[in-house]
Amino acid sequence: RLKPGMYARVSLGVGMTSGALVVPREAVVMRTSARGVFRVDATSEWPTAEVVALAIGLEDPTYVEVVDGVTEGDVVVTIGAAGLEHGDPVVLFGAESP
Repeated sequence: RLKPGMYARVSLGVGMTSGALVVPREAVVMRTSARGVFRVDATSEWPTAEVVALAIGLEDPTYVEVVDGVTEGDVVVTIGAAGLEHGDPVVLFGAESP
């Protein structure tokens, strides 16, 4: 029983989507009042990061459901995304630098 001055922290599960596309929460960044991720554009000799706005569904402490913005198979930046800008060159883990 809560008394005046006491508080409680509650987490409620509100739903679950089977087969949803998710990204790690640390990959999601705020850009111009919208949330997005940096998708890797590897079509040129040097891969670059391009910011892509997301439509977000359900969230939990680890993952964010992506309703629109990226598709399955897209490579997104998960480490160091907060320090990137659109068009910055990136090095893929395990890849050699050109």
